[in-house]
Amino acid sequence: MTDNKDIIEYSEPLMKALINQFTFGFGGAIIETAQIPYNKRRSKNINDFMQQTIKKVKQLDLEIEEIDIRKHINSDEFMQIFTKIINQIQFEKRDKIKKAYSNLLIQLIKEDPKINFNKKMFYLNILETLTEDHIKILFIFYKLGNIKERYPLDHLKKKLDCYVKRKLRKDDPKPIESFFGGKDPEFITSLDPLKASYFEGLIEDLVGKRIISKTQEIKVTPNYDRKSEEDDEDKEEKLSDMTTESFEEYVGTELGRDFYKYILK
Repeated sequence: MTDNKDIIEYSEPLMKALINQFTFGFGGAIIETAQIPYNKRRSKNINDFMQQTIKKVKQLDLEIEEIDIRKHINSDEFMQIFTKIINQIQFEKRDKIKKAYSNLLIQLIKEDPKINFNKKMFYLNILETLTEDHIKILFIFYKLGNIKERYPLDHLKKKLDCYVKRKLRKDDPKPIESFFGGKDPEFITSLDPLKASYFEGLIEDLVGKRIISKTQEIKVTPNYDRKSEEDDEDKEEKLSDMTTESFEEYVGTELGRDFYKYILK
């Protein structure tokens, strides 16, 4: 864990870089950050993270008054979340996760008034439990910014490349082409059970976090026996039974969409 002194030392070069990009220089901010007494591995991770964040701030060309920057960085809210981010990033190697933390830090600097502190902490707690494959799933739901698309589980598995092309084995069911006199294919596409189970678990994990949801629809189809008469117009239909089918689909949520736009986009 880092203490408050470390956090102040970390935030100060970032603040200086944001306030005075040209006189202080981004390189100076990074060098100053790297001088904090951490072991080499931690220092490199934090150094790279700060470099990525400051570079993105520069690309965004944010126009923030010095008084606002000082207000943000010196606030208890910023310190609390920044502490958690630095503690998480020390040994983090996953690029998508590092990018997400960087996005969150930039959002803190921009200080969107629509997002309150508790919601930011909630988002941060979600982020701490995500993997890059979680983010891959969320990209399917939110890349276009709407939450109206519904995906059956099998459709998600296809999008997540759970189907693989492999050689036909002797114990495989006979390909349908064979029943029509066709030549047996050398390769077939089939579901990879291990990969499918892995992603099913991640999908249910996201459902548990309420950033996607699962819906179930029951479709009832009446079946009729038709009694033929000489005149087609006089045909009678008699209800014989009902066919019931259950369909499960996954859909985005407002929480998931906002989380994606705020941190992952």
